[in-house]
Amino acid sequence: MGTLATVVAIFFLKSFFREPAYLYTKVKVSQGLWWASTSKPNLWMAKSVNAGDSEENLLGQKIVEVQEVRYYPYFAFFSENNPYDDKYDIYITAKIAVSQSGSTKKALFKRSAVGVGSPITFEFPDTQVTGTVIALSDIPFDDEYSDKTIYLTKRLAYPWEYDAIKIGETYFDGKEMVFKILGKTQTPTAAISADAYGNFTAQTLDQRRYLTVRASVKLNVKGEELFFGEEKQIKAGSLFAVVTPGYTFEEFLVSRLE
Repeated sequence: MGTLATVVAIFFLKSFFREPAYLYTKVKVSQGLWWASTSKPNLWMAKSVNAGDSEENLLGQKIVEVQEVRYYPYFAFFSENNPYDDKYDIYITAKIAVSQSGSTKKALFKRSAVGVGSPITFEFPDTQVTGTVIALSDIPFDDEYSDKTIYLTKRLAYPWEYDAIKIGETYFDGKEMVFKILGKTQTPTAAISADAYGNFTAQTLDQRRYLTVRASVKLNVKGEELFFGEEKQIKAGSLFAVVTPGYTFEEFLVSRLE
């Protein structure tokens, strides 16, 4: 019996003190429990997590280390029921300690299988984060970014919108500056309407403008596709939205990239 107890004790000690394997993950943050239909997180959530934050297990081993945090304004385009209200898509890149399930060979994090699409929770000293795994890698991520000049257009904008757009204003995503206004133009715009007899007429709207904004933007390169952040694909005809200190860009269309 004594020999058996010793073997069991040695087995558990080796299990506890075994050096863990590590994976790198990207997590899209949600607010509240992962399985509940919750609102998008606010900026205070993005500001509460920083590169270098870590989580330790009961033995003092580091099981999570944040590599970077990026965040982008969330817009429900053309939806009156869910407009922009200071919500953000937040992405955390982290190094996590995992073990391997003997039967399924799946990676386990905190005794739960981890994979793309699975829920995950981080518990930092001052912040608890829940989210969904959107990428996994056994080596650090080496994302490729490309600097482009983007042309944004908006029809039927108000005159005050042109005035509010300030050349030189930028958007910072938590890691780096990813958007900067380089120039702007405005021209009168027209609306097509029909009279009582069904005849179409063009009417110039003196109080509305057609806006064109030229800006530099840093885009995430994924194969032959370009993304603003992790999920918003950018190409001619795409809707584009961002926030600068003086103006909220919403309902703009991409006319071209250079």
